[in-house]
Amino acid sequence: MKLGFGLYRHMLNAEHYKFAKQCGATHLGKSEGWGQAGNSGNIWSLEELVNIKKEINFYGLELEAVENFDPAMWFDILLDGPRKLEQIENLKQLIRNVGKAGI
Repeated sequence: MKLGFGLYRHMLNAEHYKFAKQCGATHLGKSEGWGQAGNSGNIWSLEELVNIKKEINFYGLELEAVENFDPAMWFDILLDGPRKLEQIENLKQLIRNVGKAGI
């Protein structure tokens, strides 16, 4: 079993990494909603994910997952809206970036 914490973007800092480690956590999850909420065209780049992962690893933790996508990223997918195909492609790219980053 892995003990992990989910952190929001404003919590991506040494204080919260140290707290998670002190509590016995080994893994962190990040919420996609940490990004710029409401901006469905702004997905986490490979470089951003790699940098966050390195920072978290420095504190002896692993970045295990990306969760809680911003609803603006998939709204038209759910409702068959005009940006549905664009949003599907963006989510596919995000999944590729997460995989390439080793998350």
